[in-house]
Amino acid sequence: VRPSDGSKTGKAPEETSLVCLGPDPAGRLKVRWRLPAPGDGKTPTAWEGAPLVAGRRMWAAHARFEGGRVVHGIDCYDPADAATAPRLAWAADVCDSPLSTSGDPRARQELPTLAGRNVVFCSNTGAVVALDAVTGRRAWGFRYPRSWKADAVRSPDPSPAVFAGGRL
Repeated sequence: VRPSDGSKTGKAPEETSLVCLGPDPAGRLKVRWRLPAPGDGKTPTAWEGAPLVAGRRMWAAHARFEGGRVVHGIDCYDPADAATAPRLAWAADVCDSPLSTSGDPRARQELPTLAGRNVVFCSNTGAVVALDAVTGRRAWGFRYPRSWKADAVRSPDPSPAVFAGGRL
């Protein structure tokens, strides 16, 4: 789902949900559970894309649009059972940045990466942040100079941090 820039247009982002599908007795897919984007219902919030699932846990990134900025957060969920939506284990804001100045709707989806014992989020706007995957406590953060040129040629393709061979 591609949320609109709620604070620039005055519209809320499109409704976003994480959905778990499973087979019914006839082998057709059915919705097992649906998890709406977090928030208070007043501030536009949208899931950023596919969640990360490992070791019976699920981490999902979301974007909250407030005051001309986008605030990114990670939510961690523990499973309940196959038919019940998972329960929130922890939630943490990781970074915020100004909304694009191009006026185009936001199309990029920022995705978390599991890197050892940390969940890592790269905002693609100047921040890389690692949270302890179990507790949600900030392990470290790194700021880098944002390329404003990227606003003009941003790709809608996801570009999460990559972890391989013990290196991020």
